[in-house]
Amino acid sequence: MMTKAKCKKLKERKASVKEGFFREFLNQGSIHGFNHLGDTKKHIIEKIIWFSLIICAVYGAGNLSLLTLRRYYDNPTVISMERDRFAWNTSFPAATICPELKYDEESLEKYVEDSDAANKTLFRDFIVSLMEANYQNLENVVDYSNGIPSEKYLDLILQLKMKFHPSEISNSAGNLRVNYLTEIISEMGICYSYNSQLAVYSSHEYWKKGQWKLVQENETLNVNPLDGEVFANVMNISSGFDKMQTRTSKLTQTLQTVEGRFALDWDINPSSLLLHRVEGVAPVPFRFPCSSSCEVDCQLSRHRFGGRPTGLLPCERLILLERECICLPNCDEVVYYVNDLDTREWFLGSNLQWGLKDYPKMRLRRDVIFGFTELLVYIGGMAGLFLGCSVLSFIEILYFFTMRLFGSL
Repeated sequence: MMTKAKCKKLKERKASVKEGFFREFLNQGSIHGFNHLGDTKKHIIEKIIWFSLIICAVYGAGNLSLLTLRRYYDNPTVISMERDRFAWNTSFPAATICPELKYDEESLEKYVEDSDAANKTLFRDFIVSLMEANYQNLENVVDYSNGIPSEKYLDLILQLKMKFHPSEISNSAGNLRVNYLTEIISEMGICYSYNSQLAVYSSHEYWKKGQWKLVQENETLNVNPLDGEVFANVMNISSGFDKMQTRTSKLTQTLQTVEGRFALDWDINPSSLLLHRVEGVAPVPFRFPCSSSCEVDCQLSRHRFGGRPTGLLPCERLILLERECICLPNCDEVVYYVNDLDTREWFLGSNLQWGLKDYPKMRLRRDVIFGFTELLVYIGGMAGLFLGCSVLSFIEILYFFTMRLFGSL
């Protein structure tokens, strides 16, 4: 049976071991100032002074390190101006044509006659209003509740669409691989896009595959100031048309912004780059790293009903986001301004011509100047400046409070 004297002696021994361990850590560690705390010859007031100085040094190093970390997350880039314009390849302006005549009259009449609708006139008016519907006139769609299920609307629109076959699509740059129009489904109905990398992702053929993958062979037309004035032509369009612009401002090339060495890699998960989602939100299957597709994501996610807008891609489990979507800007941004817009009478049908007259004389380049390496250097510099420590100092702390601690006990 252990007596009180033995218990007291054992406690004193453990306290002595712990005190010796901490004193050894303070004396042998490479962090400046700790050795003054472990020196038994120094007066208690002197130790308090050194302890206060160490606390101030730790606070200074920590505070400046947090400021450095904030810079790493919020402002790691620099924008510089480049003027070597003959070395650039500029993207030729994309164009989207939306025919004013939306349906084929012969196909429509045959479809109405073959239907079993009781009121064929009302049924025809409903189909015409559905074919001509866009985000500006949705209230004009005829109410016909006994007609076609809403999930079949898009198939009907594609079945009865106007046959859009221009006689010629060309460009003066001589690139024959981009002389085609991509049929897309938009909020303006069925339209046709030229030289757009996003058009294929809004096509019905892509939607039917249901794979939601990036299209690797998606070539676009790029031009150079040495090419001179470059124009694209769509000849003999069989209908009147609207020219759609993707931005509210008029878009000829004057400014270009590109990324440096941290440009997007397609292997990166685009969802983490474009859309900050609320926890618990079901993912939308469409993921293409650009700002406009993020905005479509937001429209789909905010849709309250069980269906979807006709002009947007199919999606299941639509939900309503409680917070505002945050769509990050594109890494490669080109802005165009219209210098001349002219409409004239022409006896060979409706033609559309657009092109580049003036090339950019400067462009802005965004580069990362404060990456992860710089972050480590700055934080290490703060630790060395205030505490005189290095990576080995932190390894010593880990060693003393793991292997050495258990060895002492």
